[in-house]
Amino acid sequence: MKKISTLLILALSLLLSLPAAGQAKQATIQTRKVRLSDFPTKTTKVVLAGSEMFNNALQEEMARRWLASPYEFCTLAEYEKLKESSDYYFLIPVSSKTRKEAEPGIVTLSLIKGGKEKDDNPEKVGFDVINIPCAAAEMPSGREFVFLPAFLDIIQRFIEEAMTSDRVSYGGLSAYSRKLLRDKGKKLVLSEDDLASNVKQDPSWSESGIRILDEDDADALFTEGAENVMVSYVVAPTDPGKGAVCYKMVISADTHELCYFEKHVVKGNAPAGFLPFDLKIISLQRK
Repeated sequence: MKKISTLLILALSLLLSLPAAGQAKQATIQTRKVRLSDFPTKTTKVVLAGSEMFNNALQEEMARRWLASPYEFCTLAEYEKLKESSDYYFLIPVSSKTRKEAEPGIVTLSLIKGGKEKDDNPEKVGFDVINIPCAAAEMPSGREFVFLPAFLDIIQRFIEEAMTSDRVSYGGLSAYSRKLLRDKGKKLVLSEDDLASNVKQDPSWSESGIRILDEDDADALFTEGAENVMVSYVVAPTDPGKGAVCYKMVISADTHELCYFEKHVVKGNAPAGFLPFDLKIISLQRK
């Protein structure tokens, strides 16, 4: 009897320990901010997958601005060989399309944590860290070169915050944008070409510190890093089809902080550009 009782006790102990072991295993699953904690020590492979002009600009701006991690340049072919390795992060221009688009509508500048698409161990699965809308996939305007330095600064600030905040790491640019539009000490410059075709300019905007300028004049302010000035930038497909999305940004010219980030599906009553709704929200925030 004593032997049977001992066996029963051992069996019960084993059964009771199984859920605890399962819970312990679950507890080891790391959140995204924890998985990003190795970013400063891992090499970021900068993939030269764009046009020759874009690749040259990216190489120059990386040398000037990138401080967040060690980095090396690589070709698209090298990326294809290395992309499943968790030893690297990858910074790469990506032709992107929504589920409803027939062809890629825009190019994003994307930071990706290397890893497999699927694996029993979720820690070995790679994921997109951040995707910044950069330019139209077909016939880009060229403004992407004006804003490229800011894109790199935004990525570096984003990853710094994402390593300490799951709200930011999972929320992306929408969770990260600073909402500095409320700062009345900063002037907001909107490129005339960034306004949707159904926007009617309102003289009262000037009271909210909003100025509408020619695209070249707006970009000149951004390039010179004008103090306390924020400038608009819109990314949308050149010829938007079904499911196309327009991205609207406002970026500080001097600090390169992302002050505003919104998007909408392009359709008849919502053409590409800042919509009347955006202008209403912005005006209210700046009063």
